Amino acid sequence: GGLKKLFPVIPKLRQIIAHAGNQEHGVENLEATPSAESSTIRGSQHSFLFTLCKFIRTVCNNCCILIWFLDDLQWADPESINLIKLLLTDKRTKNLLVVGSIRQDGVDVNDQQENYFGDIEEKDSIHITRIHLGNLDEGSVNTLISDLLQCDEEKTRSLTKSVQKKTQGNIFFVLQFLEALQEEGLLWYSLQTFKWIWADDERIQSTMSVSKNVADLVVKKIERMPQELQAVLMIASCLGFHFDTELLKLMFDGNEIWESLTKIPEKNDIDVLLVTAVEEGILDKVVDMGHSVVYKFSHDHVQDSSYSLLPTGKDLEIFHLRIGELLLKKMSSSGKSQRERLLFSIVNQFNRVSKDTFQSGKKLELAKLNYQAAKIAAASSAFSPTLKYLRNAIDFITGSNPWTHHYDFMLELCTLSMGIELSIGNEDACNDLINEVLKNAKSLEDKIPVYLIKMKLLVSIGKPLIDTMDVGFDVLSMLGEKIPRKVSLYDSSKAFLKTKFMLRNLSDAVLIAIPVMTNKRKIAAVEIISFLFGSSNFRGSRHQPLLVFRLVQLSIKYGFCSISPVALAMYGAFLCGPLNDMKNGIRFGKIALSMLERVEKTDKSLAIYMVHTFINHMTEPIYKSLDPLLNSYESGMQTGEIIGAVGSIVSYCETYVMAGLPLAPIEKDIRLYHQLLVEYEQKQALDMLLPMWQFVLNLLGKSEDPSKLTGEVMDQAKFIETQKRNKNSVIGGRARIYHLELTYLLCPIDYSANLLVRLVAFIKTSLLCPCYIRFRCLHGLIALAMARKTRNKKWFKLAKGATKQVKRWVEGKTGNILHLLLLMNAEYDSLSKSNEDVKRSFDLAISAAGRSGFVHDQALANERAGIFFLETNDEFWASFYLSRARDLYRDWGAQAKVDSMNGMYDSLLSSSEPKRGTAGHKGRSRFIDVSKIHKKLNFDNISLTTSRSTH
Repeated sequence: GGLKKLFPVIPKLRQIIAHAGNQEHGVENLEATPSAESSTIRGSQHSFLFTLCKFIRTVCNNCCILIWFLDDLQWADPESINLIKLLLTDKRTKNLLVVGSIRQDGVDVNDQQENYFGDIEEKDSIHITRIHLGNLDEGSVNTLISDLLQCDEEKTRSLTKSVQKKTQGNIFFVLQFLEALQEEGLLWYSLQTFKWIWADDERIQSTMSVSKNVADLVVKKIERMPQELQAVLMIASCLGFHFDTELLKLMFDGNEIWESLTKIPEKNDIDVLLVTAVEEGILDKVVDMGHSVVYKFSHDHVQDSSYSLLPTGKDLEIFHLRIGELLLKKMSSSGKSQRERLLFSIVNQFNRVSKDTFQSGKKLELAKLNYQAAKIAAASSAFSPTLKYLRNAIDFITGSNPWTHHYDFMLELCTLSMGIELSIGNEDACNDLINEVLKNAKSLEDKIPVYLIKMKLLVSIGKPLIDTMDVGFDVLSMLGEKIPRKVSLYDSSKAFLKTKFMLRNLSDAVLIAIPVMTNKRKIAAVEIISFLFGSSNFRGSRHQPLLVFRLVQLSIKYGFCSISPVALAMYGAFLCGPLNDMKNGIRFGKIALSMLERVEKTDKSLAIYMVHTFINHMTEPIYKSLDPLLNSYESGMQTGEIIGAVGSIVSYCETYVMAGLPLAPIEKDIRLYHQLLVEYEQKQALDMLLPMWQFVLNLLGKSEDPSKLTGEVMDQAKFIETQKRNKNSVIGGRARIYHLELTYLLCPIDYSANLLVRLVAFIKTSLLCPCYIRFRCLHGLIALAMARKTRNKKWFKLAKGATKQVKRWVEGKTGNILHLLLLMNAEYDSLSKSNEDVKRSFDLAISAAGRSGFVHDQALANERAGIFFLETNDEFWASFYLSRARDLYRDWGAQAKVDSMNGMYDSLLSSSEPKRGTAGHKGRSRFIDVSKIHKKLNFDNISLTTSRSTH
C-alpha cells in the first residue's frame, strides 16, 4: 500500500506490482493530498520521502549495485535536491552509485545547488568524485577536428583557430559550427585531392559574422530543414523538453488551426520527420512504448531555438491556447491514468496565456484544472510546482470577487496554499493567507483548519508555547470546550475525578466498541486539543493532564475518533505515574492498543509510542518494547504521522540504553536516527536524543571529560541553558539525569550527591518513562552511598523516599527494577549487618540483574559490592567483585568506566579476559518472573528506616 505514493514519480512501478500479482491492474491513483488541517502537508512529504528512501534501499540492498544517473541537475528544484541528499546520506543504503550531471554555462544555479555537494561531503562524510567537464581548449579542439577530417594536426590549426573564436570550445557548438561551415560552402571535401578543404579565417569570420552567438547556428540549421519538419519541432517545443508522438500527432488532427505555419505535415508523415530530426542531431529518442515514442530535444538550446521560430506576442499565446484546447478535448475522452498525464500539459499551455483572454466561466474551469494539478503535485511532495499551480488558480478567479462568487473553492485553494507555504518555510506568505481567510470565512467550521495552521506557524517560527496555547484555547472556547489558561491542582484534580466518574461503569468491551464521533464541532475540538497536546509533548506543560482528561471525556460522551486510542493511552500513563494507579493504568493501555483495530488512515504510532514508553515496561520485560517501538517508527513515517514516529524512535533508543544492551550498536543507530531527524527538521526530538547520544559516547570513551555531557554532539552547559530559556523542563531534566548517572559511575560520590540534591528539587512527579524510573533508582543508590559514608540523617531521609517509591513499583510487578531494589537492600544491609549477610544481599542483586540480562546493572552491583569489601579491608572479595565489575562494564562497552576502574583499582583487578558477545534484544528471552520472586522475597525485610544504622 505504501508504494502507491511512488506511482506518480515511478510510473512503471504500477505495472511491475500489477504484473507481480501484488496489486490488481488499475491501482487507484494518488489524486489528492492530505488536507492542510489534518495529517499535515509536512507529514505527507515525510511519508513520501521515507517510502521512497525505503524503496531505493530495498532495491539496492538486494542487488549487486544500483547506478542512478541524474541528468540536468541545474534544473532541480529545492524539493528534488533535498530528496537526493536524503538518499545519499541514508547510511542504511548499500550498493548505490549516484552519477549526476550539472551544467553551469548559461544557467543560473541557485545557492542551494552551489552548496549542495560541499554540504553533504563535509557534514555527512559522503565520498564525492568530481569530474569537471569544461570547454575544450584549442589543442583538444584541434585534435577533434583533425580526427574528424582525417588530417594532420598541423594542417588543421588554422581552421581550429576560426572554430575556437566562435565556439570557445563548447563541444556542442563546435560540432554545430562545423556543420554550418559545410552548409555555407566554407568547408568541403575535394574529390580531386580526396581531402577536406576549408576557407581562410578572414572569409570564415566575415561570412559567419551575422551570428551574434553560436546558438543562432541552431536556429539557422532548423530554418534550413523542410518546413514540415520545422512545424513539427515548433509544436513539439511547446509541449516541453520531453514529448511523445501520441500527443504530438494529436496537434495535427486539425491542420487548419495552424494557418500561421507555412506547411503543415500530414499526420502519417510525422514519424518519418522525427527520425530525420534524430539523424540531424536535433532530437534524441528516449523510449519506445509501442503505441507511442518518447523523444527529447538534444539540448535545451535546441528546444529554445525551435520555440523562437514561433510567432511572438498575441500570436504565440494563440498557439498555446489552441494546444491547450486540443489537449483538453483529448482528456475528456481519456482514461483515468492518461487524464493525469494530460492534465499537466493542459495547465502548462493555458498558464502561458494572458488571463484577460478568457471569459469568467473559462477562468473558473482553468482555476479548477490548476487546483487538480496542484493536489497531484503535492501528493508527490513537489511543492514548488504545487505552489505555482495554486497561485495560477487563485489568479484566474481573483478579479471576479472570488470570496463572493466562488467562496467554497477559494476556501479550499487558500487552505491548501497556506499549508504548502508553511511546509516550505514561506512563513510570511502563509501568514498573509491566514489573515485573508480569517477575514473572509463565513463560519467557525471554515476557520478551524486555518486556526490549526496558525498554531503550526507559531510553532514553526519559534514563538513561545503560550502563544500557540492561547490561540487553541480561544478556538476551544468558541467550540464550547473551554480550558483554563492557568492550571491549578484543583483544576487537574477536578478534571481527573470527572473522567474517572465517566469511566466507572464502562467495561473494556464497551470502551473498545464505543460509537463513532459524528459531531463536527467536537471533532474539531479533538483536533485542536490533540495538536496542543503534541506541541507540549516534550515541554512538561501543566496543561497536559487537563488536555488528556478532556480528550477522554469527549471520546466517552461523543464517540470514538482517531485520537481516542492516544487519549486512553495517555490516561493510562497518568494513572501509572503521578496518580499511582498502576493496575488501571495498564488496563487502559491495553484498551488503547485494542482500539487501534478501528483506526484506518490516521495515527497508530502515537498510541503505540505512549503505551510502550509509559506503561508496558511497568509489567513487561523492557526489551519487549523495542520491536514495537521500532515498528511504530517505521509505520508512522510511512503514514506521515511524524509525532508518533519520532517519539517512538527516541523512546526506542532510550529503552535500548536503559536495558543495558551493548553500547556500540546503539551509538551507530542513534547517529543514523539523528541524521534522519535533522533531515526531517524534528527539533524537539533532536533535543531529546542529544543528551542520550553524548551519554553513550562518553561511556564508549569518546569524550575528553567523560563525566560531563560535553563532546562531539553537544555542550552540556549551553544545552541546559537553552532548554531553561525555552522552558523545556522535560528535555532539560533528561539531560540532568544522564549527567547524574555519568557522575555516579565516573566521579567521587560527593559530586553526584551534590547534583542529586539539586535534581530532586528540579524533577517532580513525572510520567513513568524508563529514564524517570532510572532516576529514582539512582536517587536511592546515591543517597544510600552517602549515608554509609557520612551517617548523616539527611541522606537516610532522601534514601527512604526513593526506596519507598521503587518498592511500590516492584510490588506492582515492575520486574525491570527488581535487581535495583535488591541492590538498595544490599546497601541498607551494608550499614549494620555482617559481611556475610551483606555479601548474600549483593549476590542476590547481582544474580537478579544477570538473570534479567541487565549487564550494566550487574556490573554496578559487583562494583558496589567490591567497594564495600574494600572499605572493610577484605581485599580478596574486593578484588573478586571489582574484577567482575570491570569485565562486565567492558562487555557493555563502557570503555570510559573500564579505564576509570583500571586507574583506581589497578593492583586489585585480575588480568582475566572478559567473555565476549552479548545477545541483542531479540535473543534475550530470559527474564525474572516477578510473581515467583514475590513468593520467595519478603519485602518487609527491605528496611525503610534508619533503626539498624549507627549514627
